[in-house]
Amino acid sequence: MIRFAARGLLVGVALPLLVLAGGPGAAAQSGTPSATASPATAGDITIYRDEMGVPHVYADTAPAVFFGGSYAIAQDRLAQSELESRALLGRLAEVAGPSMIEADKTARIALPTDASMQAQYDRLPADYQAIMKGMYDGWIKRVREVKADPALLPYEFKEWGIEPTEWTMLEFLKVMGMVFKYYGTGGGGRELTNLALYKDLVAKHGEADAKKIFDDMLPLQDPDAVPIFPAAEIQTYQSGQPRLTVLQGELPLEKLDPAASGPPRRGASRVILIGADKSASGNTMILQATADGPDLHLSGGGFEAAGYVFPTMSPIIQGRTDTFAWSATTGEADVVDIYAEKLNSANPRQYYFNGAWRDMTVRKEVIRVRGAKPVTFEIESTVHGPVIHRENKENVAYTVKNAMADNELSGAAGGLEMNRAKTFEDYKSAASKFAGNTNANYAGSDGNIAIMHVGMLPIRPQGIDPRLPTPGTGEYEWQGFIKDFPMVMNPKQGYLHAWNNKSTANATYGDSSRYGKAGRTWLGRMLVEQKGKLTREDLHEIHRQVGRAAGGADLTVTDPRFFTRYLRRAVQGDAKLEAAVEAMDGWNSVYEDKDGDGYYDSPGLTVYRTWIKTAQNEVIGHTVGDWWHKIEDESYIKYQTDVLLRAIEGSDAGAPMTYDWYKGRSKDAVLRKTVADTVAALEKQYGTSDVSEWRQRIFYFYYDPAAQAKNPDKPTRSSAATVSATVSASLGRVTLAAGRLGLQPPYIPDNGSENWNMLVEVKKGDPVLYDSTPTGGQNLFVSTEGKGNPNIADQVKLHETFEFKKVDLDRAAVEREAVSTTKISFSGN
Repeated sequence: MIRFAARGLLVGVALPLLVLAGGPGAAAQSGTPSATASPATAGDITIYRDEMGVPHVYADTAPAVFFGGSYAIAQDRLAQSELESRALLGRLAEVAGPSMIEADKTARIALPTDASMQAQYDRLPADYQAIMKGMYDGWIKRVREVKADPALLPYEFKEWGIEPTEWTMLEFLKVMGMVFKYYGTGGGGRELTNLALYKDLVAKHGEADAKKIFDDMLPLQDPDAVPIFPAAEIQTYQSGQPRLTVLQGELPLEKLDPAASGPPRRGASRVILIGADKSASGNTMILQATADGPDLHLSGGGFEAAGYVFPTMSPIIQGRTDTFAWSATTGEADVVDIYAEKLNSANPRQYYFNGAWRDMTVRKEVIRVRGAKPVTFEIESTVHGPVIHRENKENVAYTVKNAMADNELSGAAGGLEMNRAKTFEDYKSAASKFAGNTNANYAGSDGNIAIMHVGMLPIRPQGIDPRLPTPGTGEYEWQGFIKDFPMVMNPKQGYLHAWNNKSTANATYGDSSRYGKAGRTWLGRMLVEQKGKLTREDLHEIHRQVGRAAGGADLTVTDPRFFTRYLRRAVQGDAKLEAAVEAMDGWNSVYEDKDGDGYYDSPGLTVYRTWIKTAQNEVIGHTVGDWWHKIEDESYIKYQTDVLLRAIEGSDAGAPMTYDWYKGRSKDAVLRKTVADTVAALEKQYGTSDVSEWRQRIFYFYYDPAAQAKNPDKPTRSSAATVSATVSASLGRVTLAAGRLGLQPPYIPDNGSENWNMLVEVKKGDPVLYDSTPTGGQNLFVSTEGKGNPNIADQVKLHETFEFKKVDLDRAAVEREAVSTTKISFSGN
């Protein structure tokens, strides 16, 4: 599994300059894929930049357009790209030293080999090969310019003591593929954590109760969860109901290796699509909030698209063309499985598969380490994938099978096709090419809205529980991939809302992501349905409300009214407790400070945040201990609030609990105790029993990590709300040196929203994109003297206040409003 978190990087320290060429073994081979395509057509390229620094790239051929786009993004995000590339390639220890060795090992295990990447490149159509070669060449052009001119070197490279790395083309393609893989295979891969939970439950509660607790915490289905697609308006696929098998439950696991369970995964996306019939203007609209990236506009060679790209370069991931707007939200389906391999006791590098012993493949990896000797380790693999954990006493090894393994580069195919799509049929064709599990979202000037749930979705055999490791002896192999993707177009309700929730009503859950009634889409649906026809400003206000509800930052937050109907009965007759419950009930779930006094307006927010933790510990924690964190902290989608809700709802729940979570106690008595304990804690904290005084300080987001220690009265929502000079776990809010050097504000109020935001009313003949980014701005370049640029912080306020900048796709407007023009050439060789 990939680790994006690059903790422990050296910052603010001048180190001797270290010149690094391509990856290990680069000297032995060129690192450039052998092209099967004819040489790409050469072209002249013009790059206009608008006042917000967004590059508008024009050329006559597709390879030249992407050459120019890649060159422009390298101008803006070279230091950020260096870190993220190193995180993905397993080369952070070269810069940060021994603290990054384990992270590099984990990254190398997940990384495709050179041979795999070459084969993937060879399978691509000739035009894709030419485009990717253009992207690579554009990036390298900028790297060489920087290496030749010290004035162009970003400040961070001076701190790290290295020059920008001139990656080989295979390494460049690996990085692109691994980013697609990260977002496209977020669901799955947590089976070992689940197995450790199950074994712990059996040891403490016995097998019968352990199965009940396990099923209650990790249900295969929750019928109360609202799916993306209205059931009556889609073609759905059927999947058999799995069950917890004795064989799987008895698999050995003496101790859970943290690296084997995978790193925490954060950041995904939400979208609201408004259809023509629901729109006051009759135009479709799209509202999107997602992970961060710089903007890019590509025009020429059949391409016309603008939107955000990965800082390491990619096709435009989401944005708009001249005829429609689109976005992508992660599908969160289970596309990664852990297999339990039966080992030969006489040869631990042989495993049993399909009736015979097979040799594992073994490759040697060398990690260069700053200030220490190189570290050599071996990666073992079976037909399923690399070994991530061994139980040698039991002759078992666990391997990870990822649907996108050896298909990483194909993740770019859907993006490339979406960038040049013109019609709704083009959109469907492009969406079907996404390899990663994705909800591909469409709002067109043709009046259509649609979502298609796509990707390499494995078909599993009947009778295997997807929550636990699968026996790897050959009887339980994937039976291909789903070919018919569910899709909804122009639903009767007039809108579609996706936020990484389950796609269809009958979709079963796997080993990680699961959803229930309390899932975060409740607010967006309620706000859209409260109004008749929506204007663009209506949708803008919904964006503000949903963003401030912090569903993108805290997935345990929900509507308190799901709970207060039960709490009212439990606290009846106690005025103090009743006041606390009413305060909670009166909170609209939105983090608001309308008077600007530095405190959230509603005391109900404070009561709810304290009560939900108290209740989870009292009702669930007594039985499962700290397993909440072991399971939930690893997963992006959180289900703990729904587990508590189902325990409180009892028979009212769509999936009633099977275990007695109250252990014979009166439910009302337990709930009354949770409110009483909450009130006591808040009285102590605030020094008063007056509920109206229980107002919490607002949360802040720090661009300068050092400023947090100086401002204890300005708390963060979590550690994720602090920018440092490390790669963010979500490839998100990375400012590197800018915040530390005072080129961006030290902190701002945390608005709770995701990173890159977009709002577009799709009008015919009006190709304009409206978006914003919280990174600070388009261009993060800081000179070695510590000087910034005009676009390093000009979007901070935009994002904080849920506003947008304008990105025009009309060439006449682009030329008229350009503040700079750059001309370069692409040879096509």
